[in-house]
Amino acid sequence: GGCGGREESAVVSYQLQNPGVVREIQGLFDATYRKVYTRDRRGVPIPDRFVVREVHRVMNDQVWREYVRKREEIRQQLGGVKANTPDGIH
Repeated sequence: GGCGGREESAVVSYQLQNPGVVREIQGLFDATYRKVYTRDRRGVPIPDRFVVREVHRVMNDQVWREYVRKREEIRQQLGGVKANTPDGIH
């Protein structure tokens, strides 16, 4: 089987990201983490936060092609209006 439930999915690469990206992702974790106690955690300590040590960018060509195809389909439905968003390449 492939990645993500796709039979012919091909992961092209895993790219280790720079410390700036790690800081940004850490910020997302810090801003969204909630310390929630549940019944199944009685007596077990709950972490105060998660620490992001590394960030890897996973590039999957099949998923990217599906995204681009769908994006173009939506653009055509909108009459060719080009959105003011990045194409995902940084």
